Amino acid sequence: MILLYKRYKLCHAVFMEASKVKDIKEKEIGDTMKEPKFSRLKEDIKAKIVHSEWKAGDKIPSENMFAAQYHISRQTVRKAIGELTEEGYLYAEHGRGTFVSERTIHTRTSKNIAVVTTYLSDYIFPRLIQGIEQVLTANGYSIMLKTTRNSRAAEARCMEELLSKDIDGLIIEPSKTQISCRHTSLYDQMDEYGIPYVFIQGYFEQMKKNLTC
Repeated sequence: MILLYKRYKLCHAVFMEASKVKDIKEKEIGDTMKEPKFSRLKEDIKAKIVHSEWKAGDKIPSENMFAAQYHISRQTVRKAIGELTEEGYLYAEHGRGTFVSERTIHTRTSKNIAVVTTYLSDYIFPRLIQGIEQVLTANGYSIMLKTTRNSRAAEARCMEELLSKDIDGLIIEPSKTQISCRHTSLYDQMDEYGIPYVFIQGYFEQMKKNLTC
């Protein structure tokens, strides 16, 4: 009887541990399934703000509306809105809702210059970047380097990210300049924030104003 009882306790302990592991794995799977929707909601809200579809002071939809639209829980919506609030994109007013913030970035000198190129592997770019970095360093600036692999979608993503950071200027080699630029609104945002930008190695026909040879 004692041996049987010990075996029962051992089996029960193993069962309980297995149940814990199962619960943890199910939670991880659930979180993994939620994560893309959470990320998509956060990026969609950020894009509407960056592209000025939602302007400072605009009230964003309610948690219930987002939850229904994206088929996610209100808790997941709250997490996305909370992170955007911490990042300065949104602010909440008790009893009124959540609103788009007045952006406080780009209002002070950061001493950061962003440099966006299509590739780094081509023979010309290492020397080009080295020269840019030498000049910036000599003038007390830091370089923020990004590449697009000649993808217009990647270029747009880079610019969206840079618009959320403090930079004093942008040096950019545009992607696929033979095709009309579809994200001119991001360059308009640069103008709105007072961020100068310069094209190198090419330019978009509809944006000749910042051409440099």
